[in-house]
Amino acid sequence: MKAFIFVILLFTLALSAPSVRASPYDRDLYDFLLNDLERTMAEQQLIDRLERRTRRASEKKSYPRMCYFSPIQCLFTRN
Repeated sequence: MKAFIFVILLFTLALSAPSVRASPYDRDLYDFLLNDLERTMAEQQLIDRLERRTRRASEKKSYPRMCYFSPIQCLFTRN
């Protein structure tokens, strides 16, 4: 019985060895993807900050589609 358990432990250890060796590669890949995501988010935030613009007076404001009243009346009407 002890020999059987010992063989199973050795077999399990032999099967887990490749995954232990692959771990640093996976961690490097994870770090690379995380850094890439952080850089992409920083670039997007910079673009969003630069592209903010004020609404022109000539631009039409949007209201709910089913709003047939004035904007003030539409706020207080229920469907």
